[in-house]
Amino acid sequence: MSIRWCHSCARAAGLIGQEIPSALTGNLYQLGKFIKHTLPTGSPKPVSIFSEPTYATYENFVVSSLASGSVERDDSGRTNVVWYAGSHIGATWQHGQPIFANDTVKVVCTGDRLHAFSISSAGYSTATCSTCGGPILI
Repeated sequence: MSIRWCHSCARAAGLIGQEIPSALTGNLYQLGKFIKHTLPTGSPKPVSIFSEPTYATYENFVVSSLASGSVERDDSGRTNVVWYAGSHIGATWQHGQPIFANDTVKVVCTGDRLHAFSISSAGYSTATCSTCGGPILI
């Protein structure tokens, strides 16, 4: 079961606060994730795509998310940061067609690698921080 924190409690616990890499496409993993989430494909598997496929926009979403998103430690041990962008920022595509309008950013942090993608807040809800009990988006 995932454990979730508000941004302040996650930062105090040392779960986030790591430096953002100077290049979010600086290795093959991160470049591949950037391309995957900025270029629509005809994949049968759902893939979320940012509406604005520029590096600057992608970087802004990563920085905004890491600066203020809620945090979860998922069942696989990954630290994920979820930030509600408040407007349409992308779509989830399947078989070449958009199936969800996305308004939220999720950043997956795995060791020294991270990548971001857009998601729909429709699949998320509010919950409480496991430390302070404050409201968060999960």
